Amino acid sequence: MTTDLSVPCLRCGRPANPEHHQPPDRNSIGMGGTSDPDVETWRTALCRTCHDSLHRKEWRLEVVDGIASGFIGDMQIFERGTVTNDLGDDPRYWSDERLCYEWWAAEESAFSQFQRQCAVAYWFFRRYKWAEKWYEQAAAMLSEYKGKAVHWRRVYERIKVYLAFDGHWDDYDYLGATLALAVAESDEPPTALEIALTAKDDGKNIGQAVALVKGREMPDGEWETCPTCNGLGRVKKEAE
Repeated sequence: MTTDLSVPCLRCGRPANPEHHQPPDRNSIGMGGTSDPDVETWRTALCRTCHDSLHRKEWRLEVVDGIASGFIGDMQIFERGTVTNDLGDDPRYWSDERLCYEWWAAEESAFSQFQRQCAVAYWFFRRYKWAEKWYEQAAAMLSEYKGKAVHWRRVYERIKVYLAFDGHWDDYDYLGATLALAVAESDEPPTALEIALTAKDDGKNIGQAVALVKGREMPDGEWETCPTCNGLGRVKKEAE
């Protein structure tokens, strides 16, 4: 990553050149210019659209100590550094690209740690599977160790996932947590996995794919896709 990227618009993030907004003083940016001879050192980058919107007084811009903030009335609508520095520690100066990198780095780390928990569940299983409800015993030990409750269901799910996906975690990642868990908890995970992968390849949504894995039929006209989670739910019938 670099510290000298193309300058983004402070408000929308699109390339800002050549439009810049020149503040009236060092602490507050509003309308108009300034006679300060040092203004070039603290001019702020805005794309033409946001620049024109600012001059129409649809919002206002303030810059304090190198941090730009946008407001509509008293409501702050954005905050970011006036320069981009992807090598620094302050996220306000990071580019959108660096924020995306951080998101996916955390996602990969979380997935790795999830696999680690699944492996721990597996070794609890290898140690105590003689007990009828070994996962409850394991959950009790985990809870006591840290003083924080761990529900047995979490241990149970982790072992199911491990047994179904260890050695091919890419399939788990492709299916997603909900569909992969349905596969793991099925009576025959290998068969369920093939059904799930085919449903995913065919563009089925999560609810449809889970229903296929579980062998459930979905009556036509009684289900709709949730716009938030992409799952299925029954359509609420309007009163006649």
